[in-house]
Amino acid sequence: MSKLAIAVLVVALCLLAAMGGLLAAHTQLAHEDFEENITVSKEGTTTSTVEIHDLALLPATSRTYTVHLKCKASGTYRISLAYEEKENGGLKPFVNVTVKAGDEIMWNGTLQALLDGNTIPGFSAELQAEDPFDVQVIYEMPQEVGNEAKDTFADFDVHFTIEKE
Repeated sequence: MSKLAIAVLVVALCLLAAMGGLLAAHTQLAHEDFEENITVSKEGTTTSTVEIHDLALLPATSRTYTVHLKCKASGTYRISLAYEEKENGGLKPFVNVTVKAGDEIMWNGTLQALLDGNTIPGFSAELQAEDPFDVQVIYEMPQEVGNEAKDTFADFDVHFTIEKE
């Protein structure tokens, strides 16, 4: 084999290994817990969208998505979440969703219900200026789910709306 052919093979193998590493890193990041900051305006309404790509869970596992709300003015704020399905990957019937504001559970139900048009009832929270207030959305697959959820995923957006009351 010529030196040129060997050099081409070595470069091709290096590129393939690099692409595999990037894919593995992206896949790992897509399945880890997630945090995001939303800065809340002093007056009016703040909206922000959190995109969930390739949510995939195994039985008895969960993912927690934490959104830190930071505002410039203390006060009472109305918070609502609306779900929009991007692609039906088949996971939605098998996942339970819990929404917590601070330490209080604001909603508990299924991902199926949220992606089929049901909304999480809005809730109010006292936000302090420059002091983050956390909203956690926990996606959990029960232990008893079996092979019917194998190789399934979900793609959706969560639209946050925060209004000063």
